[in-house]
Amino acid sequence: MSRPTGQGEKTKRHIAGVARDLFEQQGYGATSMEAIAAAATVSKGNIYYHFKSKEDLFLYIYETACDEWRESWRQIAATVKTAREKLYRLADFYAIESQSTMTVVANEFATQNQNPEITTQLLVLLKKDAPVFREILAEGMERGEFRVYPLEALTSILASFFYGLGMEVYMEGMEAYLDLQKTAVDFILQGLQK
Repeated sequence: MSRPTGQGEKTKRHIAGVARDLFEQQGYGATSMEAIAAAATVSKGNIYYHFKSKEDLFLYIYETACDEWRESWRQIAATVKTAREKLYRLADFYAIESQSTMTVVANEFATQNQNPEITTQLLVLLKKDAPVFREILAEGMERGEFRVYPLEALTSILASFFYGLGMEVYMEGMEAYLDLQKTAVDFILQGLQK
């Protein structure tokens, strides 16, 4: 007997949802495929039917979380009138997100990973944030808020700046990180001003 159409995708999302909860509660390393199977009330074979490995399952979950992050940002950005203010709001949004449980688990996953293929997949997911930076910069240039620079190069610089500053929250704490983010945006805006 074949599965009803859509049942496979529903099962896949169910497994991913249960696994995400476990990863967020216990961490990546402490969550086994056996625990996921038990909590999802499916067999390990069913999990492996949908995901080739625990890493593959986590990457699927993390990609979904990244998509959710971008959608949340779009909702915030829609309420802000200037590109300048969007940069400040994005800095705050990044700071808050850096403390989310999924971001903490993703950092654990990245540090435990020794597979270059997985590292490449993680980097591809991070690069999906580039349009967020590109849109703000393009908007600022089009509206005359910012000087015109090569957009792709400036996007890479700004994204790298934000990614790198994200490590500060672990070294200095949230309050220092927020101050540093504001200073960084002030610095960036000085260079972008017309």
